[in-house]
Amino acid sequence: LDNVRLSFDGLEATSIPLSIRQYGGDVVLSWEDASFILQTAADSTGDYTSLTEAASPYTNAIHGEQRFFRLIQGP
Repeated sequence: LDNVRLSFDGLEATSIPLSIRQYGGDVVLSWEDASFILQTAADSTGDYTSLTEAASPYTNAIHGEQRFFRLIQGP
């Protein structure tokens, strides 16, 4: 998965178990703690948008524009 990057937004990687795997032409993000919200942006320093309907496992196509993902603690 050379074109996939993960951001933990300053959190220790061990505090949010996030796994990533390739499945055909898709990338699948998985996490166990449902209190976290998946966010995405076109740039790692850009404006992130919450994917409030996203649940683990979350599948995203690899083709198309580059996307960055991160998890944030929900309310």
